[in-house]
Amino acid sequence: MERSGPGWPGAHRAAMCISIDVDGSFAERNYRDASDSYWISQPEYERTGLRRLINLLADFDLQASFCWVGRCAEEMPDLVQDVVSGGHDLALHGWDHRYLNRMDADEQLDDFLRT
Repeated sequence: MERSGPGWPGAHRAAMCISIDVDGSFAERNYRDASDSYWISQPEYERTGLRRLINLLADFDLQASFCWVGRCAEEMPDLVQDVVSGGHDLALHGWDHRYLNRMDADEQLDDFLRT
């Protein structure tokens, strides 16, 4: 079957959206017991993984959106700078990954501004 209408630029047949959440342990810390080391330890190698992702995206000249938890950005400013230098988008993911539906409007605004 022949397609009609405009195609993707460069005669590409598809598009891809790459979005990377940088949550650190903050999401799990908010909703897990402090003794639950399985979940809280999941992002232990996040710094290493982020470095590998940034390099991989550069190898293929791809851009992504990195959704940062503010506290992670504060802990890893060098990686935030590398993301920006690589031409990637930055998006906020809240200050410490608390669920927005559990905050009132003022708390949400404070959270966004802090991030």
